[in-house]
Amino acid sequence: MDHAALKAAIDAGIYKGNYVSDFPNKEIFEYDQVIAMPHLGASTAEAEENSSSMAAETIMSFLETGSVVNSVNFPTGNDDDWP
Repeated sequence: MDHAALKAAIDAGIYKGNYVSDFPNKEIFEYDQVIAMPHLGASTAEAEENSSSMAAETIMSFLETGSVVNSVNFPTGNDDDWP
């Protein structure tokens, strides 16, 4: 994804939809129409079930407290945490 192009399109009013990504990017994170979620990877039935439960708990925790834990590519809130 070309995040600079998306940012420019949002700023210009060209792109009015929502953008959902499991690879957050600091450049577009602050936009209301950007929905950033932690990346989820699972390949077995057990891993998918456990990962789904963990993802749901992580999203609930974020919505309730604003904190994200156990995420490889989602920042904790410190600018130094961004990739």
